This record gives sequence, structure tokens and C-alpha cells, in this order.
Amino acid sequence: DGRTGLNFPVGDRDGLVACLDTAAADEELRRRIGQQAHDAVVETYSIEVVAREMSGIYREVEDAA
Repeated sequence: DGRTGLNFPVGDRDGLVACLDTAAADEELRRRIGQQAHDAVVETYSIEVVAREMSGIYREVEDAA
């Protein structure tokens, strides 16, 4: 999506090479994508988020019992 990584179609070697060339040539792009990917992981998989989601699942199971 260009926000957390550079995409290319599966099996598209030329697309992969183009993405690698783009990343290799642009330090700011690498920094920005790296930071945005880090932020996305923290927002999705932090202990607080996972614990909240698991707690909700346990409540649903308990309520269904």
C-alpha cells in the first residue's frame, strides 16, 4: 500500500527489482515506511490491544455457556 511497504504482484520479478531499487535509492522512504510499519504493529499487536481482544473473546464464550 506504500504506507507500510512496497507492493508488487506475486511472481513479478521486475516489480520486486523495482521496489528494491526504489527503497535502496530513497533513505527517507525507508525511514517513513519503517516507522509506519512499526506503528501499525504496535497499534495491532501491543499487549494492551491483544489483552483487550482476548478478554472480549473470553466474555463471549462465557456468555454463550
